[in-house]
Formats: sequence, structure tokens, C-alpha cells
Amino acid sequence: FSSRRACHVLLGAPPATAAWAMATVIFAHFGASALAVVLRTQSRPFLRCVARCSACVQRFLCCREAPPKERSSGGLKWYWFHLACQVAFGVREFLLISQLRAWTWELVFVNAAVWLTIAIVTREVWCFSMVREGPEQRKVAVDGLLDMLLLPVNIIFFCAVCVRVLKLQPDTQMGRMVPVIIESGDIYEAFALWSVLVLFVKVVQAEMAGSHSNAMSSFRSFKSIALQGVKAWVFIQSAAVVLKLILQGLVAVYVPTFCYWASKTCTSCEKWYEDNVATALSAVTFLLCSFAIMFVFYFESGYRHHLEKTEPMWKFLGVKGIVSVTYFQWLVISALASPLHWSTTQVYLLHCLLYAFWMPLLATVHTFLAYPFYRFRSAEPELSPWLVAWLRTMDEAPAAPSDAAETPATPSVISSDSRMETLLDYQPSPFEARTVRLPEVSAPVSLAKLGFYAFLGLLASCASSKALLTMIPPQQQTPGPLRNISCAGQGDVAHFLQSRADLHFALLNHTAETWSSPGVAGAWLPLCAETQLGCAPGHFAGPSKPPQLGCSAQGVYTWQGSCSAISCGDPPRLPHASPRMHDIERQNWTYGVTIHYDCDKPGYRGDLQAVCNVTGTWVVSGACVEVTCGAPPEILHAAPLWDPGRGNVSTGMVVRYQCEEMYNGTPTASCGDDGMYMAAGRCRRECGAPPLVPHAAPRYNNSQVESGWFVGMSCPYVCDPGYHGYVTAVCGEAGNYTVSGACVPVSCSSPPRLPQATARMEDLRRQNFSLGSQVHYDCNAPRFQGRLLAECLASSRWNISGACTQVTCGEPPALPHAAALRENATAGTVVRYQCDQQYNGTPSATCGYDGHYVSSGRCRRLCGPPPTVPQASPKAAAGSAEGWLAGMGVDYACDPGLEGGITAMCTDAGNFSVEGSCRPASMLETNSLRRKLTGVSVGMGVENLFLLGGLGLFCYQRYRVVAQPTAAGNELAEGSAPICPESSGA
Repeated sequence: FSSRRACHVLLGAPPATAAWAMATVIFAHFGASALAVVLRTQSRPFLRCVARCSACVQRFLCCREAPPKERSSGGLKWYWFHLACQVAFGVREFLLISQLRAWTWELVFVNAAVWLTIAIVTREVWCFSMVREGPEQRKVAVDGLLDMLLLPVNIIFFCAVCVRVLKLQPDTQMGRMVPVIIESGDIYEAFALWSVLVLFVKVVQAEMAGSHSNAMSSFRSFKSIALQGVKAWVFIQSAAVVLKLILQGLVAVYVPTFCYWASKTCTSCEKWYEDNVATALSAVTFLLCSFAIMFVFYFESGYRHHLEKTEPMWKFLGVKGIVSVTYFQWLVISALASPLHWSTTQVYLLHCLLYAFWMPLLATVHTFLAYPFYRFRSAEPELSPWLVAWLRTMDEAPAAPSDAAETPATPSVISSDSRMETLLDYQPSPFEARTVRLPEVSAPVSLAKLGFYAFLGLLASCASSKALLTMIPPQQQTPGPLRNISCAGQGDVAHFLQSRADLHFALLNHTAETWSSPGVAGAWLPLCAETQLGCAPGHFAGPSKPPQLGCSAQGVYTWQGSCSAISCGDPPRLPHASPRMHDIERQNWTYGVTIHYDCDKPGYRGDLQAVCNVTGTWVVSGACVEVTCGAPPEILHAAPLWDPGRGNVSTGMVVRYQCEEMYNGTPTASCGDDGMYMAAGRCRRECGAPPLVPHAAPRYNNSQVESGWFVGMSCPYVCDPGYHGYVTAVCGEAGNYTVSGACVPVSCSSPPRLPQATARMEDLRRQNFSLGSQVHYDCNAPRFQGRLLAECLASSRWNISGACTQVTCGEPPALPHAAALRENATAGTVVRYQCDQQYNGTPSATCGYDGHYVSSGRCRRLCGPPPTVPQASPKAAAGSAEGWLAGMGVDYACDPGLEGGITAMCTDAGNFSVEGSCRPASMLETNSLRRKLTGVSVGMGVENLFLLGGLGLFCYQRYRVVAQPTAAGNELAEGSAPICPESSGA
């Protein structure tokens, strides 16, 4: 099969499912390494306890003491567990490719390299596991060495996965995960470099024991900086890879819209990582990687004489090669990609193939050059000199507590051992230092024992493969995302399209299935997702942009494209019908439009319409049928002129009738639009000339009765002069006339009442006022004058002649110093005048019933206040309300001692005329005045006398009351005066 075909054959799993499976495999690989760490670091006390318990049970059952064992070699070894897991992952890859039947030379090559690497590494691990027994310090050192030996197996697994993805599934989410998968091997490289650096730090530390303090101090500083820098590289590299795996393999699968929702932009988690994190992490890891390699070079050159026994050249060369060669290999391939026009898939495929090629080569370098177990070209099996020297150094190495080195804690990944510093600071006793024991090379293993070990290894590999395939089967499929943030605020896609009916969008058949969520009805479009839509029935999509619906990062639906209604063209022309004007005014006949037709009239009727359907054609329903009226109706005294053999009568046709003998007329029956006859005319019998009526004469138009007088015709009459009434003669069915009404003599009602005249009594005594009767009227005197006459006319109405005129006086008379306020006046009307300036008064002229004015009042001039007259004063202070007017006078009174009389008269000239004078009075008048004054004085003296007498009486009474003795026997003192109240009148 081709690569694309194989991708589709992969059990139909969607890209998200494949990405989930890929992330699961990578995290399972990390998990297996972490479990190996647990077995490596945490299970040693437990295994020793199990060994001791086994020895006790053996002694109890056999009743003898078992020979003491210095170390127990039983239990599950972490490195064998790790190799078994690697075999399981290799088996899973093999089964997966076999199911796809997509073996290509690239896949064959990389899988062969995987198994070859596993075989070489297994042989190395088998050898070095024999020298692991011994002190705890040796186990820790050998475990660190095994980290480097297991490195090719760890890395080549990721190479195999990447090659399989790039060949079979390059366009899926798994294909986009290839960079992070191949970077996962960098974690194992970093840990291996850390382990080797720790091992050689221990060797240098052991060799420098007892050296000068300055040299040891410098070494300790260098060791601290180097190990901390490499540790930082390990952790940052691990964090970067795990973060990217989580984003691409977990978040992108289970919550693919999380980053859209968090950033409110359509930026995926992967894109966010590349834009904000990747560059910085790459720079940091590159610097730390360079830092680690720099320290490796420093160890090789600066401490060569301390590491000479361990032959560091190839060991450091392997470390430098795996770290730096692959990096420069990637730079070269990337540089050649552009001129050679390689795609990204081809670049990564070549890089992974070369990476896989280096792993068996690296394992071979480890076996024969870097970490050889046996001495080459030796007749007998003998340990390699470097190994003997290294083990002796590890067993004898004393270390100060402050010189403890740090050890990575994973067989391939791995974290630090919690007891590493204790082991590095371990100082053997003098006896132990003198009795350092190196492992002896055992005799060759027998075939039976070798077969037993091979059987155990095969069994362990099968168990691990079964467990891995059970947990992560090649056919594994997972459900869709656990949480997809969608445009839930506007409902699902179907409800949104219903609310926006103006868009005319419709769901496609697969839309609901594609965007469905487990347990939730409807199609829910995730954030930043788009889906193709169709058009509603009767609409079509534009050629440039088909309808498309999207969900923005803000949770709001957006759309592109449009759906236009299907046009049916001009309405069809139908026989005997025409379209209604208000239906054809739109000039745009699209899907759903209905055109109503009106049948041609007269002659046709019916309900006819044409509807534009979804195919763009007109569908006509109904019909216009011809209107017929059937047999003509019956008309009295007439027979239709119609032949039944000619068929039905169509609308608009007229059936004529023939009247019977002695009848005349032209009746007809017209067939109407509603299929009913409309009769017109009738057959009427002739009556002859109209009869004579007393006091009346017939009145008619001769042209209208040329054919004669027929039944129902009427002849009006006009009454003779002096008569009134209404007379009509109607021609009856029997041929004679029926006369109604009569002409009677004219008479008038009671004479009318006139508002300005009174009828004479002698004319009102008669009770019947016939034509020509007269009634005389006298005008109402004295305000009116004249005579009236009422005469009864032929119309029974009174004719009034004559008139009553109202009495008037003409122009008002002229008064001096005044002007009239109106020009003409009727009898009884008062004309008022207005005085000129400096004049006052209210003159008026009343129009009498004799036609003459009667004047009253006048305008008089004002004189001002009365003048001052010597020895006299006016008796009146003011005149009338208007002031002192001409003709008014004021009298003056003379001062005392004078006598006489003075009068001041207001003249027409506006001044006063003073008459009279005041003169001294005579003696008689003087004596009289003196007597009057004397009488007044005597009266006042008598009055004062009585007041003084009353006051004295009051004081005496007060004195008597005070002079009487009191109840205590007090007497009034001699010579005391009476007490009188003070009086204001004293």
C-alpha cells in the first residue's frame, strides 16, 4: 500500500485519536523509565529484606544453617525490566506496521536497527551486570554506567516511531508531533551525559584524594558548577519536551479549543508554544548543551592524567558524538533542504534514518571501544584493564562529605539517588581498603544455563509485550474531545440557522455527525472551527464563495458566502388568463414566489396560480373554464328566440324574446360573468291615450310615447291656474288607466305675523283665505310709519307688499364747545357729546318720535380754585366733582369783627368775578360779643370750684382712716401730719 492508503487503513482513526495514541505511547515510554527508577532506587532495601527472609525459611526447612551470603543477587533488576519494556515497544511497532501491511525499505531498515541495537545492548548489560555485585557504592557506579549503555536503545525507539509516522501518517496530527518526538531522545542524551560526567567526577575525585588543598578546592568548585549546569540542562530539556507533548498530544486532543478560549484568538496551543516559548527554550537548551559539552572537553584535557587508567578517549568521544554529531547533522540537512527542494517530511525522515543508523554504531562503539568488558586478543576471558582500574578506584574511593557528587536517577531518564552523597562520602575502614576484591571472570556459561536465561528473557519480553499491548493496543481508538468550547451562547448550528433565516443556509447531511458532542443533541461548532454549509431549498450558492459557518474565538458565529434564491424567469403565459399587476411588479421571480392569475372576463372564471419551485420552474395549478348560463329564464307574456340545439349560452351572449299578442316590448336575457342571466325589459299591454282629469291637463313628451302607452307607464298631470295638487294616470294590466290624486282650489293659510306691523282686525275675521284674498297691515307707531299689504297667490303663499320704515331724526344738533359721537339716530336714541379741551360737561340730544332732537346739558369752562379775598374765607373748599365750572359761585365769610358778604362767580371766560365786601361791625354787635365771652368765663370758674371741693373731701376721708389707733395699741405720734395721696391735679 502507499503511505496515504496506509494512513486511511489505520482502522479509520481520526487524527486526534492517532495523536492521542502517539502521546500515550511516548508517555508510556517515560512511565516505564520512571518505574525502572523506582526499582533502581527504592526497592533495594525491600529486596535485601526478601533475601534475608528467604534465607531464614531455607534454614528452617532444611534444619541447617545456610551459608552466609555477602550480597543477594535475587530479585528484579531494573535494567532487565527496562530492556523488557524496550522489547515490548519494539514488538508493538512491528505489529502495528504488520497490520497496515505497509512495510517499506525505510521501515525495514529502522526496525532492523532497533532489534540489532537491542541485541548489542543486551549483551553489554549482561556483561556489566556480573560486576555490579559488591558494595553499594559499586552498584551505584555501575548503574550510572548502564545509563550510557542503554542510551542507544532509548533513542532508537523514538527514531522508529518517527519513521513510521513520516512514512504512513505524514499529514495527520502525529506528523506534526514528529519534532517533539525526536526531541524526546534528547532527554535520554542529557541524562546519559549527566551520568557519565558524574562517573568521571568520582574517578577524578578518587584520584585526587590527598592532593593539595588548593587543587581540591578548585576541583570542588568546578564539580559543583558542572553538575548544576548539566542538571539544569536535563530538567529544562525534560520540561520543554513534556510541555510540548502535553500541548500536542493531550490538550490538542482532549481540549483542543482551550488555547482559543484563553487567548481570545484563533491561535492553537502549538502555535502559541512556537511563538512564545519554543525560541527561548531552544536558546536556553542550546546554551546549556554547549555548556555540558564544554565541561566534557575540559575533563578530557584538564584531568587526562587522572583518567588515564580508565581510557577516557572513546568514552568521551561517544558522549560528544551522540550530543553534537546529531545536532550538526540536523544543521547540514536543513541547509541542504532548500537547494534540493526537500519537503519538511523528507527532511525529518532523512534525519530520523541517519539518527537510527547512528544508534547501532554507538552501541558497537560502546561494546568494543568505549566500554569493552573483556580484554581484546586475550587467550583467556579477562576483564578489560580500564574496567579493573575503574572498579578498583570506585571501591577504594574515599570522599569528604562536602565532595559528594550528584548522580542521575534513571536508567535512561533518571533522577538523583537520595543516598548518592552518602555513597560518595563513604570511607572504607583500613581493613576494607586493604582487602578490595575485584570480581573474577567466571567460566563460560553452559548451554543449558544459557538456554534457561534466554527462556527467562523471552518470557519477560512476552509478559511486558502483552502488558503494553493490553494497555495501548495498536487498534486503540478514543472518543472525541472531553471538552470542546463552542459558540454555545448562540445555540447549536441548527438553532442559529433558524434564527438567521435571512441567510438561507442549511446543514449538510454530514454536518450534524461531524460536529456532534457525546451526550448532547445537535451540532456544536468549536471555537475557531469552520464547516461547509448548503443552501436552503430554492437557493443556490455563489460560484466564488460557498456558504461557510465559523465560530470565532469570542464564541460568536461568523459566516462567509451567500445563498441566492433560484430564479424561475418570467411568469408563463396562460390561455384565457392574465397575471395580476401587484404580483408581477417585483420583476424578480425566485423560489417560493406565487403569481396569481385573473381569468379573462367576460367568458371565463376560475382560480389559477403559478408557483416557482426549487428546481427553478413554474408549477401551474388551477384553470380558467368558460362561463355558461344554461337555458334562458322565463319572462311573462314572452317566448325566447333561442335554439336548444346550439348548446349552452356563453357569457356575454344576449337572448331576445318575442312578446305575445296584445303585448308590446323588447325583453332580453344576458348571460353574466357569474353564469346567471340578467333580464332586461318586459312585455307590456297598451292602454291608449291618457284620460281627462277635471281642472288638470296631461303633461308628457311625445317622443317617449310614440310606440304607445303600455302597462306600467304613468302620465303626470298639471293642475289648472287657481288649483293645486298632484294627479297621475297609470296604465294597468287590463289596458285601462288608474288615476290617482286630484286638483283642488288654491287656499292660503293664516296671514303671517310681521314684527313691525299689525294686521287689521276686519281683514282677519274671514276664516278662508282663497286665491286673491288681501290683508292690510298698520305699522307699529310711533317708532315705525307706513302700510303693508298681504295677498294670497296661486302657490298658496302670501305675497307681502309695502314697507314699515323706522322714524329717524337726521343729524344731531350742534352744541357750543361740543362734538356729537354719532351721525344719525332713530326715535328714542340718545346722542352723546364730547366737550372740547378746557371744557367740561355731559351734554346730550334725544331723538323724539316726532323726528326732532331734544337737547340737555352743556359744556362749561373750568375756572380753577376760588380766589383769595382779604378779611374773608370761602365757605366751600371745593366745587363739583369736575371742578369749578362756569356759572358756579362760592360764598365767603368775613373775619370776626367784620360784617358783610362776598360772592365769587365762575364766568364763561374761565375766571372768577368777585362781588361784595367785608366792613367793621357796629357797636350793638360788639356788646353782644362781650356778653358772650363773660358768660363763658363765669361757667369755667364754677366748674373749677366744684372740682376743688371734691378733691378736699377725698383728702379728709383719707386723713381719718390713717389717724385711728391700730390693734397693737400704737397711737398716732404727736405733730404727725395727715397723709394725702399725691394728686396729679394739685
